[in-house]
Amino acid sequence: MKKKIWLFLLVFLMLLNVTYWYHYVSGIDSVDEGEIRWWWYTKYSSLWWNAIYKWNTLGEIYIWPDNSQTYEDVRVSDVYYPDETWRWERAHWRWGTDTIKYNTYTIDNGYSWYVPKTIIHELWHALGLDHSYHWNIMYAYPDSQSYLWNQDERDYDYLWWN
Repeated sequence: MKKKIWLFLLVFLMLLNVTYWYHYVSGIDSVDEGEIRWWWYTKYSSLWWNAIYKWNTLGEIYIWPDNSQTYEDVRVSDVYYPDETWRWERAHWRWGTDTIKYNTYTIDNGYSWYVPKTIIHELWHALGLDHSYHWNIMYAYPDSQSYLWNQDERDYDYLWWN
């Protein structure tokens, strides 16, 4: 009986750590020549700038506003759709500008506590990362996480520092 318990514990501990051995990358990103150029109009602009600051401190891929000499890679905007239940969406286009849209109606009517994570999370998708597990920015379900966790940084390093 003791051997079975020890074996169970060993397997359980290995399964807990398996998430650190796997990288959550989507293979789809908005990065163009080592940077993401963006254009935006969102009422959550201070949170957007905060998200950009977090990613730019990691280095390698830089996120800058679009200007007259560059082509925008991502367009961020607010929409107001009271008949829709979605809070945000991101669309990747093989050719052209990717989009991130925030449904202000839904967010402001019950999900405002989730906005900081959402803005960082959607920008992370633009960097090519996929959903991860709990306690990370890339966790797919609502929580109030708004800072990078181990797996977030490991996935970024795996994708952009190799």
